Amino acid sequence: MDKMEGSFAVEDMQNVQINIGEIVKEVEEWDQPMGPFPCPSIATLRDWDFKLINRYRVFYSPICDRCTLCTYGPCDLTRSRGACGLDQAAQQGRIVLLAVLMGCTAHCAHGRHLYHWTLEKFGDLPFKMGEEILVDAPLTRTVTGTKPKTLKEFGPVLSYIEEEVAQLLACTHTGQEGNYRDFESKALHAGMLDSLGKEVSDMIQIIAYDMPRGDEDAPLVECGMGTLDKDKAILITYGHNLAGSAEAMFYAEDNNLWGKVDIGGVCCTAIDNTRIGEGLGYPEEINTKYRMVGTKAKIAGAMGWWRKMVEADVMDCVMVDEQCVYTNALQECQEKKVPLISPRRSSRSTPSPAPTATPASSSVPPTSR
Repeated sequence: MDKMEGSFAVEDMQNVQINIGEIVKEVEEWDQPMGPFPCPSIATLRDWDFKLINRYRVFYSPICDRCTLCTYGPCDLTRSRGACGLDQAAQQGRIVLLAVLMGCTAHCAHGRHLYHWTLEKFGDLPFKMGEEILVDAPLTRTVTGTKPKTLKEFGPVLSYIEEEVAQLLACTHTGQEGNYRDFESKALHAGMLDSLGKEVSDMIQIIAYDMPRGDEDAPLVECGMGTLDKDKAILITYGHNLAGSAEAMFYAEDNNLWGKVDIGGVCCTAIDNTRIGEGLGYPEEINTKYRMVGTKAKIAGAMGWWRKMVEADVMDCVMVDEQCVYTNALQECQEKKVPLISPRRSSRSTPSPAPTATPASSSVPPTSR
């Protein structure tokens, strides 16, 4: 192939395909050398996992003595190996890995949704944690060897987690892994990914919704159902993803409705609602329109309080998002004739077998649309 040197115009070239690989940014100097294993794979830290497992033996209390995960079964593992060759120890390790992956994928999916939603709503914001934080995004730095400068630079971190999760879940398929210690090593790997995904999720919402960063004087918030004003219309936002409830708070602020409406959160959304607009003063939209709006939200209670809140009839409307939402919330709201809004596809409750035209069956499009 002939090489062209010097200056030339693209329009003078015919039948030529130009491929541009990854654009490498200028390398930023670190105060320490890069570690040996950025973005480790399943096998990278296996030897170290085994050292930990040998020192701190894993204790299992078997959930079940049978395996029903494939059509060769069910298999009674107390007498012999299963039809696929798996023994009871490996089966318990597999179940634990599956359980860890449930949490890992939930947190990573939460981060991926926030990633797309905040980029669409606010654009690619600079990642700044302020002067009170000595090391920002420590897990991202340690595990991936990168220093995100903008929200968009968390995208490759999420992609890394998602790829590793796919590989780990494949290991639980019939005929894949048969050693209980390897399952334990993979569970440790999944736990690391879970912690990384949670950090990415929180970093994104801290920046996008201008939450406090290391602020010792951040406003305190009272907790409990007693903080809700029954003379107002009460909206309960329930779950882990603040994107939907934040829009409700912004609507109340834009339309001067706080004198008529109380917004109380349940589970993690409750905490996140009360952090909005209390940070460094950017994005500009949050600083100019919704500064300190988080102080107007209430913490209604924890997940375990949900049934008490239903029986106490403290809510006029419920908005659920994702994770830790009682899956019969729709049925309970139907019985109380309380409208329920479900803006997230991952938390849509299954309607009753004979749905009726009650307000509780209402829903709105996903918050990311």
